[in-house]
Amino acid sequence: MNRSQRGRRPKKDRHPIDEILRFQHRWIREFTEEHPGVWDIIGSDINVIQMTQLAVGHQPNLSMIEVHRLHMWQTVLNYQTQSVILILQHDLNTGLALLRMAAELSRDVHVIGSADARLSLWMEKNKKRHEYRKTFRFNRSLPQAEIVFGVYNLCSSFGVHGHVSNSMYSELAGRAGKDGKFALLDVSEIGILESVGTWLMGFAPMHHLCAREFFDNRLSNLTEEFSLFREFEMNSMELVQSYHASLKELKQEIKQETANLSKNGRVVRAKRAQPPPDNSAFGA
Repeated sequence: MNRSQRGRRPKKDRHPIDEILRFQHRWIREFTEEHPGVWDIIGSDINVIQMTQLAVGHQPNLSMIEVHRLHMWQTVLNYQTQSVILILQHDLNTGLALLRMAAELSRDVHVIGSADARLSLWMEKNKKRHEYRKTFRFNRSLPQAEIVFGVYNLCSSFGVHGHVSNSMYSELAGRAGKDGKFALLDVSEIGILESVGTWLMGFAPMHHLCAREFFDNRLSNLTEEFSLFREFEMNSMELVQSYHASLKELKQEIKQETANLSKNGRVVRAKRAQPPPDNSAFGA
């Protein structure tokens, strides 16, 4: 096949990845339309951390270990961002697997701290697995670490090792084939909102673990950023509580409506419960 032939594709013969992307874009668009408050919160959270990381990166005379920790911290945010995108695209298994990676890496950033020896151990973790596992553990006496540990375990059970999140939250989306013989399943709205709730629950605590050493050692240069970060953390705590309360109400509404099916057997969708739209540490 020559190059010109490879570039031709009949319209009816769509590339499978094009089809996947079409659905993914549609799913995210639908989420932003149905849950604009949640969408704004996700964006606000990511913006706060990007600004904090930028401020830390502009600090003078960063040590080698600080550069490593900052790079790892940026990777945590990248994992989280890709995680929530996958969740909104109805891929809960992969989204939760990435969230577990973010939790694990934030723990490691916290454990490394300012100790060169622990950074060296982290760099050689594949050769020193036993020593790495013994050293890099969640400090559960710290409230934020306890929350991240819970998210880590949840994502391990249902995402990384369980592979059951998608199927656990599947619902009938339609039928195909002759006489509707084949059922088409899709991830339910509740499944997506539950997973977003897990994402929100772990977001601020993971960044607390990553930022802690920077604020401890460079507070005089990061006073304003520290104040804004603390405000962000407090807002996030209130947001998570409000979000889960709203989600509980929504689940009760859907459960009640499922029990009262209309005569044609279709379920009337419950009105979406929305958490408060503004958790920005910058008061935007």
